Amino acid sequence: MNNASEPLDGSDWRPPAWSRRAAGTSLAPENPNAVTVLVVEDDRDLRCSEADILRTVGYTVTEASDGGDALSLLSTMHFDVMVLDLNMPRLDGPALLGLLRRSPPVVVVSAQGVEKEVYQEAGSVIVSWMRKPVTPEELLQAVARAVVIERPSSIDPASPY
Repeated sequence: MNNASEPLDGSDWRPPAWSRRAAGTSLAPENPNAVTVLVVEDDRDLRCSEADILRTVGYTVTEASDGGDALSLLSTMHFDVMVLDLNMPRLDGPALLGLLRRSPPVVVVSAQGVEKEVYQEAGSVIVSWMRKPVTPEELLQAVARAVVIERPSSIDPASPY
């Protein structure tokens, strides 16, 4: 039941107290079968918030502050999904996608829209794009859809997450 004074857009959502963590630490136990997500976002607060939302439902999340950091991580680790901001310093999202030979499915979360050229160049790796701000539910649903593309046999398509 929703109180009339509560916003309906999820803008006041905060992770539960038990899930608060120091920067760079993971809440999820090390699970080799967990879905791995790379969150690439230059805004530290937003990056930590997105990562915490994903961790609360069991994803193993790694964070990168820009495309350069993400490129380093992608060259040494496998990720099932990448949540990507487009406008970042050093190496932005479109430039990162242009450098990758193979990319996990990408969920774009950005204040700007996906330009036609970026979308055409990235091809089918962009499976969803959302304009900031996004609600926790929107983020979880978009990542769950991307996971089905990457790991079709391990995910129940009827599951909302």
